[in-house]
Amino acid sequence: MVSDRSPVNLGGLRGVKHLLAMLLGGLTFIASSQAGAAADGPDSSSSDPAIPVARPNPKIRHLELLHVPTRYTVTRGAEGFSITVDHSSFRRRKVSVGRDMEIGVQEDYYVYRKGEKRPAQTVAGGIGAGPDFGDRETTGLPAGRDGVPVKGRKYIVELKWVLFETDRRWGYGDWDPQYGKYRVLLKGTFRKEI
Repeated sequence: MVSDRSPVNLGGLRGVKHLLAMLLGGLTFIASSQAGAAADGPDSSSSDPAIPVARPNPKIRHLELLHVPTRYTVTRGAEGFSITVDHSSFRRRKVSVGRDMEIGVQEDYYVYRKGEKRPAQTVAGGIGAGPDFGDRETTGLPAGRDGVPVKGRKYIVELKWVLFETDRRWGYGDWDPQYGKYRVLLKGTFRKEI
């Protein structure tokens, strides 16, 4: 039976070296974790100061390789228009992104008669988390005001997209990425006469 006061067998000199390495490694981890938390600012919240807290920081940048479409296909039907990402048109783009920032895409769709100004009102649109344009395969643009599309008339279908970063996490309440630290990373416009 071993009592609390029994000597511990460390396995000789090799056991002592192993124990010292473990203790030094643990102290190094705690010191680096506390330094990381201090660098994140006094408002860092963690129940354990030894666990590093990842905080969004747009000042610390890194490059990410993202796939961005360069073409879309537009089809016209009796009930409206539909727009589809052309998957063969994806091009890789290096984009500078802030540390732990949420990436998202905002898309605004417009349909208007050829020769007229683009209206301020969109016919469709949305904001989504993540840089994946592929999950936005086909978007239906329903018939709009004035019976759009009128047979025999030409229209412009326009898509304006913005790839952005924000420190607002997706899925928390009414997500508004422009509230807080918001930055446009890339943007583009696609126009098609149909």
